[in-house]
Amino acid sequence: MAEDVIGMADFIARYPGVDASRLGLFGICGGGGYSLAAAKSDKRFKSLATLSMFNSGRVLRTP
Repeated sequence: MAEDVIGMADFIARYPGVDASRLGLFGICGGGGYSLAAAKSDKRFKSLATLSMFNSGRVLRTP
């Protein structure tokens, strides 16, 4: 979920040479929806790309 994407950013940011204020996201299928949600709440993400985005949370909540 989006929390997992943000956790990944926390993990990656610990590596030397990584600029944590300039991270990018690439989400595929369900990951596209999670990446979009993460980018809305975490301002470290400066770019976002999705491929075949699918927001499973929204689909499951919509009758």
